[in-house]
Amino acid sequence: MKHYYAKKNLYGNESSYGFVNTWQVLVFDSEKTRDDYVYKESNKNISIDSIGRLDVIRFSKNYDTQRNQDAAPRTFSGEYWGIIDDDIQDIPGYIGTIGVCEPGSNYKPFYQYRK
Repeated sequence: MKHYYAKKNLYGNESSYGFVNTWQVLVFDSEKTRDDYVYKESNKNISIDSIGRLDVIRFSKNYDTQRNQDAAPRTFSGEYWGIIDDDIQDIPGYIGTIGVCEPGSNYKPFYQYRK
């Protein structure tokens, strides 16, 4: 299944893009549902925009102040980029967000360069 992506800053609003380390990547099941979401929500939050597959990891890497490093999978730890299906958002066509997943979790992996 092909996925479509949108970026969003958690602290963005109609006049500010928010902070550097509070980006979130939303995953949608179709281009139409993604574009409808971006069209409806971008006037409330100017940081919301559609992005391509190659930009997903760039906007998913947030700076983790607890570890003083980028919040990304640690080398040789078994962690991976995955699609976390959080059913908390009532958005048509929404699948989940991109995030770091622990080894053995049941989340679908995100492959940045796979077609």
